[in-house]
Amino acid sequence: MFSNQKILVVEAEFLIALDIQRTLEGAQASEMAFARHAEEAASLIVNHDAFDLAIVELNTNIPASLDLARDLSAAGVAVVALSSSLRGKHPPPVGAFPIPIVHKPFTDDELLAACITALAGP
Repeated sequence: MFSNQKILVVEAEFLIALDIQRTLEGAQASEMAFARHAEEAASLIVNHDAFDLAIVELNTNIPASLDLARDLSAAGVAVVALSSSLRGKHPPPVGAFPIPIVHKPFTDDELLAACITALAGP
């Protein structure tokens, strides 16, 4: 499913990042990069077309995470938001369209469905 996709995962919690890795590897993802926060992710992004998909933890108290998601989306990278703080709220607009949000805790199927939706585009 994701065999030719370059994926960036931005997640502060190590165990959640490992779970995301396990889920994506189960869907044939082989090229992934991991960062704990937006600033660390920025150091991995040599150019915005380096990734096909970014899974970014959004925290309403950390504007840099939303800025990262917005910048990646504007550059044409498919973005999925992970959040425990956005439950029940409208998806934040990123770029020209809302991005899929996966609420924590999430299932493998929820994460994979959001990734497929993001990669399909608006």
